[in-house]
Amino acid sequence: MSKTLYLHIGTHKTATTTLQHFLAKNRKALRAVGLFYPQQNIVGAPRHYAHHRIAHAIAGRDDKLDFDCATAFFAKAMELAGEDDRILISAEPFFRHMIKRKNDPATDPEPALYRYAKKVRAACGDADVRIVVMLRRQDLFIESMYGEHVLSTGYQHEIASFIEERHWMLDYRQRLAVWADVFGADNIMVRTFERESMDTPVEQYFLNWLGVDWCDGFDAAGDQNVALNRTFVEFKRQMNFPNQPSGHNTRLREWLTMAAALPFAADLPKRGKYYLNPKDRYTLIKAQEDGNREVARTYFARENLFLRRVEQDAKHYPGTDIVTDREIQKITRHLLRMIAQPGVG
Repeated sequence: MSKTLYLHIGTHKTATTTLQHFLAKNRKALRAVGLFYPQQNIVGAPRHYAHHRIAHAIAGRDDKLDFDCATAFFAKAMELAGEDDRILISAEPFFRHMIKRKNDPATDPEPALYRYAKKVRAACGDADVRIVVMLRRQDLFIESMYGEHVLSTGYQHEIASFIEERHWMLDYRQRLAVWADVFGADNIMVRTFERESMDTPVEQYFLNWLGVDWCDGFDAAGDQNVALNRTFVEFKRQMNFPNQPSGHNTRLREWLTMAAALPFAADLPKRGKYYLNPKDRYTLIKAQEDGNREVARTYFARENLFLRRVEQDAKHYPGTDIVTDREIQKITRHLLRMIAQPGVG
C-alpha cells in the first residue's frame, strides 16, 4: 500500500521558516503521533531544518546534488516511514522553481513550470502525494518577499523593479493549475495565510490541517525571519552591492536586527512594513482579481479568496518619504558603536 507524502511547497512568506524550525525541533515528538519529517541528510545532503536542497536538485540548481539524489531522498523517506506514518517534506523553493529551455516563450512561464512539476512527480516515485500550499494576498506577499530579499541578498533596486522581475509568482491560478494537472486536482490542499483565517498559532493550525493533533509537549520554535522596520531595510538596500558574499549579508542582517532593538530605533520614523502606495496596491490586486476568484471557487467554494480587505492595508501606507541622510548617519553611528562592543563584532 502506498504511503501518503505531504509536499509543503510554500509559498514564500507564509511562516514557512517558523514552521520548518518547529518541525525540525519536534521530529521525535511528531514521529510519535504519526508524522515523519525526515532529515535532508538521509541521502548525504547537509543537515538542515527543511528540504531546500532537494527542491533545488530537482530543478538542476544545486552544485552538489542532482535529480538522482532527490529521487533517492524520497525513496529513502518512504522506506524509513512506518506503515501508518504520514511523511512531510517542506521547502518553499518548490513553489518558485522552473526548468527553462531556450525556446520557451519569454512572457509565459507555464511550460517551464510544468517541466519542473513533472520532475517533482517523478522524483516522488509511487508515493501518494498531497501538495500543501498556503497563499498570502499578493500585495502583502510581494512586500514581505521584497523586504526579505533586500535583507538576505545584495539586491539594490526598489520594489517596482522587484515586482516586474517576479510578477509571474503572483498568478496563483496558473501555479495551482500546473500542480493540479500533474498531481491531480483532488490532491491539492490550499489555505490562505492571514490572521482572519487562523484561530490558533500557525504551528498548531498547520498540524491540524494535516490531521495531526496538537500536543502540549511540542516545543515552539519562535518567530523566524522577523521583518524589520522599512527604515532598516532601506538602510540595508543602500549598503548593498552586487555579488555580496552570503556571509556578509548574514552578519549585516544580524547587526541590523540587534540595532533595531536599541532605544535609538524608537525615535526613527515608523515606516512599518508597507512599500506599495494605495494606487499601486489596488492595481496589483486588480490584475489578479479574476484568477483569485477562480481559486476561491475551486478550493474554498466562495467568491473572495482572501478575507482581509485591501483597504485595511492601503490605509497604513506611510507615504513616499525616503530615508534621509541624517537617519542613515544615525543608524551607522549606533551600528558602529554596537559592533565595537566585545563579543558583537
